[in-house]
Amino acid sequence: MASFRAVLHGFFSNRNVVALTVSDFAFIIGVTVWWPFQALYIIELGATTEQLGILLTSQAIVSVVFQYPGGVLADRYGRKRMIMVGAILRSIPPLIYLLTDSWLFFFPGLLIDAVAIVDFPAWNALLMESLSTESRGAGYGLYRTISGLPGIFIQPIGGVIMDAFGIVLGTRLCLAVNEVTMVVYALIIRFFVSEPVQTEAARPLRERHGSLLSRVRALPTIWVLILSGSLLGFGQNLTTSYLVVYAIENIGLTKTQWGIISAAFSVLAMSLTTPSGFLGDRVGRKSCILITQVLTLFSTLIFVNSRAFYDTLAARAVAGVGQGFGGWARGPMMGSNWQALIADVTPGPERGRMLGLIGTVMGAITTPSTGIGGYLYQNVSSVIPFYLNAGLTGLGTLLIALFLKEPKEKAR
Repeated sequence: MASFRAVLHGFFSNRNVVALTVSDFAFIIGVTVWWPFQALYIIELGATTEQLGILLTSQAIVSVVFQYPGGVLADRYGRKRMIMVGAILRSIPPLIYLLTDSWLFFFPGLLIDAVAIVDFPAWNALLMESLSTESRGAGYGLYRTISGLPGIFIQPIGGVIMDAFGIVLGTRLCLAVNEVTMVVYALIIRFFVSEPVQTEAARPLRERHGSLLSRVRALPTIWVLILSGSLLGFGQNLTTSYLVVYAIENIGLTKTQWGIISAAFSVLAMSLTTPSGFLGDRVGRKSCILITQVLTLFSTLIFVNSRAFYDTLAARAVAGVGQGFGGWARGPMMGSNWQALIADVTPGPERGRMLGLIGTVMGAITTPSTGIGGYLYQNVSSVIPFYLNAGLTGLGTLLIALFLKEPKEKAR
């Protein structure tokens, strides 16, 4: 277990880690200022809640299709090339959203953004390969903490802008900022990220795929991560896109209040991300993941029963603490302890494809949930998706508690 000083030295002395962190810092600035209000913007442009669900489900379907190919290409042609492809693709949707007057144009924008998921395996594989084996969790947590700093300040600013200028004009102003930050993001990757040495490309394609499939069949840990992550992801996607809608329409919050709550969530999640990485390296990933899921379950139940600002703040605060223990998970498998556990059981040459495979399988299972959540929210009851989310979170947590085992030796 490395000391904090050793983790800091290893982190800031690695050019790739610093470049990825700074570029993600810029990316978060641009996205966070408007993304929490995306659902309201689409609805203002004429979409119903159900149509919003269809839109987001279409995006999820395309994301599923491109994750595993992204992993294969990352292992075959290199991490940097695929990250650069993702950067270029992600610079296109903000322009589309900025110029459109109809929610229908969100289809091409969201689909392009979904194709950009092709860089996900490369990004995470490169980051894990740039961190030392002994401090993967802590290093990844530090990356999440630094890159997530803008969320503390930017989300309330976004809420103020929305209240001052209205959802449509306010979002467009924020989208212009987003486009500038995407240019910065791409330039940092182009000039400061370097390609690590790859040896896997020399192996025949059939041999590489056969090796991966054999490893998946032989690793119960991967199957538990896939099954539990699918349950957790399905439940999470039922509600994530409708949190702000529920808060505004059912609880009666202003956009500024939601921005403050979102910032509080980020502060708590970020402040615990690096400590949870150290904790995961020291006592194991499983304990931190379990804390995340239990607190996420309770936060969902508190949120759906909230009646005012402070109730909602408490609910999201509990969720923030939970996300911090998981390593600030963006989705069930993207926190530092999830990523570190995957890296612990997967050799470097296979890591891109393993991340792509896990993302593809989980995505295929969870894809319908956003649309289902939208349908249930609009046509049955706005609270039903939240209670379903709580039930699936409980089931996934139980599966982790009973069957998830960590490896005795970590893969390089």
